[in-house]
Amino acid sequence: MKQFQPIHSYELLDNGVTDEVTLSFVRDTLALYRSLYQGMPPIGEWIQARVAELVRDWLPGWEVSHGQIADLDDLTIQSRSWDLIVHRDIPQSWGFPPPASPSGPWPLVPKELCCAVIDTKGRYNNPVEYSQQNAFNSLNTCETKQLEFLGAEIIPMLFILASNVKPNTVETKGKNCGLPSFVIAKAIDHKPDNGKVNVEWILNRGKDNILPISRFKDTLILAAKKWELKNN
Repeated sequence: MKQFQPIHSYELLDNGVTDEVTLSFVRDTLALYRSLYQGMPPIGEWIQARVAELVRDWLPGWEVSHGQIADLDDLTIQSRSWDLIVHRDIPQSWGFPPPASPSGPWPLVPKELCCAVIDTKGRYNNPVEYSQQNAFNSLNTCETKQLEFLGAEIIPMLFILASNVKPNTVETKGKNCGLPSFVIAKAIDHKPDNGKVNVEWILNRGKDNILPISRFKDTLILAAKKWELKNN
């Protein structure tokens, strides 16, 4: 039986990282990058689904949806779409549109039930640009910034598989603009060979040797506990 053989070269340099969650995630991600020629849509959806499974494992009892957020106190504005919204179950009596299936996702989530939002990125360097995006109104003329709309009760995050610059640089920029960012690796692109991509990913050991995926998990758990303390 014939076996699929990817043509692209993506090499993983573990940089001393031994955490199996990180290694498994990145190995599988690079297998995907090696294999696709026009990969952005399927790769983006794959990363989103993989991170969603991590979130569900870490936060049992919480829902994870892809969609937008509405504020019942001001229905003229909604958030932009987030890849992952971490929220409590939405009562049918609240009048929100139904989920796509019994297990979700919900396309529109009430702000009151959210503890965190996450955008997942394959390759990304600029959390500051992302933080400056506006929320939406029906005319698409909203001047309220997305992070301002979310307020202090919802923690926004960027989960970034790789950056082209030092991960610490990206994470510091994210922290300074109010958008915690977690960069798993640095990508180094080498000259393509007749259409064959040649890339190295060097895993980020993290500040004080605390891995970005561990800090991402801790931030999520903190967001959930913060919501529970306020609402229970």
